[in-house]
Amino acid sequence: MFIIFARGFHTSLSMFFKITSIANLFKMINSSSQGRLYKVVLFSSFCLCAIQLATCHIADIYLDNLLNRCLDGRHHKTKPGPEADLFKQCSPWKDRACCTEKIAKDLHLAETWHRFNYSHCAPMSEQCEKFQRQDLCFYECSPNVGPWLIPQAKTIRKEYFVGVPFCASECNAWWDACKDDYTCVEDWGSGFSWTKSGNQCPENSTCQTFKKMYGSAKNMCEKIWSDSFQVKPDNEPCMRLWFDGNGTNPNEKVAQLKAAEIISASLGGTTRFAVHNILIVIFTLSSLIVPILL
Repeated sequence: MFIIFARGFHTSLSMFFKITSIANLFKMINSSSQGRLYKVVLFSSFCLCAIQLATCHIADIYLDNLLNRCLDGRHHKTKPGPEADLFKQCSPWKDRACCTEKIAKDLHLAETWHRFNYSHCAPMSEQCEKFQRQDLCFYECSPNVGPWLIPQAKTIRKEYFVGVPFCASECNAWWDACKDDYTCVEDWGSGFSWTKSGNQCPENSTCQTFKKMYGSAKNMCEKIWSDSFQVKPDNEPCMRLWFDGNGTNPNEKVAQLKAAEIISASLGGTTRFAVHNILIVIFTLSSLIVPILL
């Protein structure tokens, strides 16, 4: 659980002990008259703690749904987990992956993936294909896109990620590898014509270099897959397509920060509604118990 929730729990406990300490003082002063007050205050402090714990529990469930899940796609696992090994460009994800070892190997060796042909204008250069495979591994294997998933009804998936913060240096490297390669549409997610054999350039399109099609690294990274990425400076929280698989996944922290932001905002929405219902139960009990205590 994040620090903000631990801090909230600590606050509720502190409040509990402060209130009960005051109640104990009243009890010591006049046990006959204040003993009943002590019971009421003790019950009230218990209610406050219960509310805080309920809020933290709701937030914890929401947090798990954001961070411990995979994109709902044709080849994705339901929840991320370790793999013995992952093939080539997918290897960084092996400790916690949404793809299986078989899928990671197949997406490298298959002539096309989801019938998508990267060489739709001309044979793609080796250096550009390397980055396209890394991007494909990110799509199939990354366990860190939960906070950016939105519904998308397609035959190959039920949801997709949009606006994932993408490090500028990573984008520039991708651009340098592909800028002299050729394509015929700006948005590869929606711009192609499709046949049984796969993606085709639309009838009135023209093959041109990435440099001419996109104009800049930022424009390519953000437009090529339907706004899935949003380029950010490296000194801000941002994700990478590639990292050392023997170390810590740097994208984990980025996802955690976004999840904390979402949950913090939701405390005024759905979570507040849930806590409101808990309050109704508690105060209903109070109306029954407090008269007995007095």
